[in-house]
Amino acid sequence: MAELAPSLVGSWKLASYETRPAADGPEAPAAHPFGDDPIGLFIFDADGNYSVQLENPLDADSRTASWGRYEVDEEGSRFILEPLAGTTQFTPGTKTVRRVTLNGNGTATFRPPVTVVDGVETQGYITWRKVSGQAV
Repeated sequence: MAELAPSLVGSWKLASYETRPAADGPEAPAAHPFGDDPIGLFIFDADGNYSVQLENPLDADSRTASWGRYEVDEEGSRFILEPLAGTTQFTPGTKTVRRVTLNGNGTATFRPPVTVVDGVETQGYITWRKVSGQAV
């Protein structure tokens, strides 16, 4: 299994963003909070800095971005983001966790914490394709 930290370093293009009821797992019907063809870029550098942007190209109001520092928890297969001032996605100074599955085909799926949407616990599945840096 590849180490997560060096595998993350580089640029990632958004492949898909889906949410599903957490109780039903990855086989549940999916919703697409950024539309059917979202665009995005996630960049990790080797010094622990990140930048991420997501958008539904059909809805300019859907844009979101975050940048700051990150650290990797190899044992937990996850990374922790700590956004800096000016971010639109998270509250600066707070940390958020993303669990990671390296899919072995040049993609990785990031899973943010479960959230409650309309009273239902929902899990996000954000798949990224590596476009620069070490292959995964």
